[in-house]
Amino acid sequence: MQPMLATRSANKDGLPRGKDWSYEVKWDGVRVIADTTRGELRLSARSGREVTTAYPELAGLGALQGAVLDGEVVVMAGSTPSFEALAERMHVRDAARARRLATRAPATFVVFDLLALYGVDITRRPLDERRATLAGLALPERVQLSPVYPDLDDLWAVTLEHGLEGVMAKRRSSTYQPGRRSPDWVKAAHRSTRVAAVVGWLPEGAADAGRGAVGNARPGSPLDEPVPAADARHVTWCEPVVTVDVAYLQRTARGRLRQPTIRAPRTDVPVDPWETP
Repeated sequence: MQPMLATRSANKDGLPRGKDWSYEVKWDGVRVIADTTRGELRLSARSGREVTTAYPELAGLGALQGAVLDGEVVVMAGSTPSFEALAERMHVRDAARARRLATRAPATFVVFDLLALYGVDITRRPLDERRATLAGLALPERVQLSPVYPDLDDLWAVTLEHGLEGVMAKRRSSTYQPGRRSPDWVKAAHRSTRVAAVVGWLPEGAADAGRGAVGNARPGSPLDEPVPAADARHVTWCEPVVTVDVAYLQRTARGRLRQPTIRAPRTDVPVDPWETP
């Protein structure tokens, strides 16, 4: 079954309000459907690819009879999900390696919806009813229920303070709509911004390619520190005379920006210092 998808809001102001809506943390992990309707546990990524082998610590889900659950697999670093820690786990196909990683950096399945139970499809029932049924289940080890909150403003402030990804708003009467990006679910993420210098560009279609070109090309990187060979491949370097405003989801321990978006050129402020993460 394909997961139901949320529409995107640029910020908190675009999230719906009122008694017809409930709010959850937007978890920084990977979407997974857990299915036991065929007698054994199958974990599937949003693409439909099976990922059961990658998360052996979630095997306890197999005890839930005839169930289909929707949730997010996360790896915690302290009290906050770490996408960097999860990245090492996401594509593992070797069972022995997956077991070693599960011991070192165990994943948690944060479940937020129930689509079937005892072989009965409940996707046409209202969200509130599905959630009540889900809350009544005895969830196994490494599986936890995503809490639901009534107040948007409080949850937005708390998720921002604790470095969580954002907030999901869900219509309490909504059915589950597999594969559809529905206005009954709306998401907004906390994104940081910084002013950055353009020091090079990649050709169209290259990994992480940017757009545009600058007429001040140079033979090598203008940066003081060396650039990893994988990142420097195919780059045309330029003098750092153009600055842009960049929005991004998170900065990794290696200093890379996750999901960066160039918002606009900037000429009114200096480049933000590239401090050590």
